Amino acid sequence: MDYLLAVVDPRLTEQVYPTSWTEDYWPRQLLTLFTLTLLFAFVMYFSVAAVCYVLLYNRCSSLHPLFKPRQIVSEIRRTLSTMPFIVFATSILFLVEVRGYSRLHDGHFWRLWTLVEAATYVFFTDMAIYFLHRLLHTPRLYAHFHKPHHVWKVPTPFSGQATTAIDSVLLSSPYHIFVFLVPLNKILYLIMFSMINVWTIAIHSGGYNVPQYLHHHVMDSQHHDIHHRLTNYNYGQYFTLWDHIGGTYLGSSSGISRVITSSPPTSELCIRRKSGGEFKDYYETLRQEHEKKMSARQQDYERQMAQRQMDHEKEKLDRLEDSKKDSIGSHGKKMSARQQDYERKISQRQTDHEREKLDRREDSKKNSIGSRLQREFASDRMERLRGRYRRLHNIEIPAIIMESASMEMP
Repeated sequence: MDYLLAVVDPRLTEQVYPTSWTEDYWPRQLLTLFTLTLLFAFVMYFSVAAVCYVLLYNRCSSLHPLFKPRQIVSEIRRTLSTMPFIVFATSILFLVEVRGYSRLHDGHFWRLWTLVEAATYVFFTDMAIYFLHRLLHTPRLYAHFHKPHHVWKVPTPFSGQATTAIDSVLLSSPYHIFVFLVPLNKILYLIMFSMINVWTIAIHSGGYNVPQYLHHHVMDSQHHDIHHRLTNYNYGQYFTLWDHIGGTYLGSSSGISRVITSSPPTSELCIRRKSGGEFKDYYETLRQEHEKKMSARQQDYERQMAQRQMDHEKEKLDRLEDSKKDSIGSHGKKMSARQQDYERKISQRQTDHEREKLDRREDSKKNSIGSRLQREFASDRMERLRGRYRRLHNIEIPAIIMESASMEMP
């Protein structure tokens, strides 16, 4: 982008910007980059989409039941409403690159190493976009950011950029992240960035199909049509490598893709339209026949889904009953173990209680025997003292005095 700034920016010095804004002043560079990128985006979008619409797009796809009324007008309106915000975010990244914070270089363009840089750029961006695209299809992010792009079940070239600003900035971020990690030629960077925008519009055209021997390796319109209608397959940008690795690849030859992404048999209608014949009645007949076929297929699909739901509910109930039985069995085992512990504790308590009773009984017996012996000893002693005093003094001592004396003597 610094090449474009060097060419365009000096011409705007006197006409647009104040003289105090030098060429290295970052607001001036940002404003110039925003203007150039916005102009480039609009020209690229309308010119490439118009060419793809004329050369690649099957205009008989408008007969498809999923094709919305005034769909192309809605796609252009959404693109025009989000384009300035997308371009502003891209201009900020361009400004950081222009001011020398990236690994872009001015090396020779016509050399073998340039092919290595281009192959590395394509490989890295294809891998990063696959994982970012798959991340945007998670329920929370999909509902807020990416779902508006999938409103168009039958995409046209004008739906390539018809999305939210955050969705577009996230999916385009790998193109800018790469130049901060790996050296890349500046001219090659501009060419690759332009070709990516062309590719994005072309795979939404419905008629950009690669040869059959490359169908399982290169992403084309058939793969992206399947992605728009089934939403959980074919997340890649250029190749199907990461879809094969991640298990999200679905080719146009598979049965489910033929059923869900099938279009009305419009070959005869297209021939009559090109020849200028009257086709209004035939168009209505084709639409009615296709709607009958699609309704029958839809009924079969709903029947299968209902059967699957019933089988799933039955499996759920069986698992719930098995878990209840297991829980009851484990609970019974736990309760029996607890009951055994409880009975063991009760028997131990009874044993301890009986032992304590026996100990108390023995202690009471010992205490009663000791007190009886003590009383007998005290009475004998008292009689001996009484006889001693009587012999010494020939007097009679009262029993209470002798009793107290016997208690005081050692």
